[in-house]
Amino acid sequence: MIIRILNKLALINKNRKRILSINKRNIDFVKKYNSEISFEICDNKLLTKKVLKSAEIPTTELIKVIKNHNQIEQLDISKLPEQIVIKPANGVAGRGIEIFFNRDKNNNFIRADGSRVSVDSFKIYLEDILNGTYSLGGRKDFVIIEERIKNYKGFRNYTFKGTPDIRINLFKYVPVMAYIRWPTKESKGKANMALGAVASGIDIATGVTTHSVYGKANGGRGKAIEFVPGTKLRYSGVKIPYWNKILKYAVEASKATKLRFGAVDFLIDKEKGPVVVELNARPGLSGQIANNDGMLWRLEKVKDLQIKSTEHAIQLGKALFGGEIEEEIEAITGRPVIGLIHPVTIYGKSENKSIKVKAKIDTGADSSSLDIKAVFDLGFKKEIEILKNLGLPQNFTDLEQARNVQKQLEETKLEKISQEIPYIHPRLFLIKAANGYTLRFGLKLKISIDGENKETVITITDRSTLKYQMILGKKDLRNFIIDPQKITI
Repeated sequence: MIIRILNKLALINKNRKRILSINKRNIDFVKKYNSEISFEICDNKLLTKKVLKSAEIPTTELIKVIKNHNQIEQLDISKLPEQIVIKPANGVAGRGIEIFFNRDKNNNFIRADGSRVSVDSFKIYLEDILNGTYSLGGRKDFVIIEERIKNYKGFRNYTFKGTPDIRINLFKYVPVMAYIRWPTKESKGKANMALGAVASGIDIATGVTTHSVYGKANGGRGKAIEFVPGTKLRYSGVKIPYWNKILKYAVEASKATKLRFGAVDFLIDKEKGPVVVELNARPGLSGQIANNDGMLWRLEKVKDLQIKSTEHAIQLGKALFGGEIEEEIEAITGRPVIGLIHPVTIYGKSENKSIKVKAKIDTGADSSSLDIKAVFDLGFKKEIEILKNLGLPQNFTDLEQARNVQKQLEETKLEKISQEIPYIHPRLFLIKAANGYTLRFGLKLKISIDGENKETVITITDRSTLKYQMILGKKDLRNFIIDPQKITI
């Protein structure tokens, strides 16, 4: 019993080290990494739109800006579109945002839940925004009237009325965490966890949803949920469209605003695709709940990295913080997921002698092959010299001729040599080349791929002019699943 309690406490402490707290966020990241200009841009939604537009990053269409009380008095409601979003320019934590889905013949705006807002109530609400009711620090504010995004059709069955938003958390321009907030009936069609929206973590490498939780309503913040209420649809396993484009816009938006620690929020329009709706220099920490994982350890991994470009930032985010979907696949199949380029450790005559190379995956090749220089580095110079002395012809235009040479060498020389030197394989490998056929010698070597140690036969060739020293063929890939999108660094 005592041991079980101690183990549980150790697990809690371990997880605590992974979690980013509010105080640590503010002191070690928000204040340290964000400049005054980034705060100024992100805290003013009008300025954010201007900066994004100049950087050619798509954002929601601006319909009207109201800056004083006279403009409210003169406002003709009937000339506004029936579907609009109202925001305070300096609003914080989603406060003061109203989404209207229609307007009746009396010019009453209609919310997602069917409730109506009269013209007088609408103007009072606009007055409240100007007076700073919803703004940061209660300062005087502007009213922003925007288009209402038309929900991407693939999301319709997962939401109640409103449009889900996607948040990408970034540090030093690297995507470190992502999640999507689904509007529910309890949240009245708003993608706001505090009102009861559901949040799902997103695997950065694949753009597929993973773990899901309720917001503050629905029985408590952080309570796990599997199915969309009233349906058999799972929140997990949803592929977010335009994923690579979303990551690209997120990195470019953070660069344009000098936002080195923060979040970029997106909506996906059924016609326009992803558009940025907001940047946040003091992002909330709900993403940790949605992803069932802490953010602190991710930030620590990025802290000392040098980011070369937008593409490099995305590659790092995918490589370092993707893989949750992979883990599920590996758990189901018992087979690790590897990318098209993967590190392989190759051992010499003793395990104290080894080299690590980046190998290119080639599912079209039967056997693996290794550059002759790498074989020399492993200490097999003597074996290579013996094989070279056999005088193996390199190229054959005739298949039958190649097979005859193969058979003759195996029976007269190679079998005997392999008995004396166990590293030499007794068979030659017939390889189809671009201009005919070639024969290669093979060595019996020990290799390690993703923790799997095995003995295999690798053909020897000259790859000095090629980018990768090694090719991994089908015979050595039987226990793995290949994901062409996975990046290994």
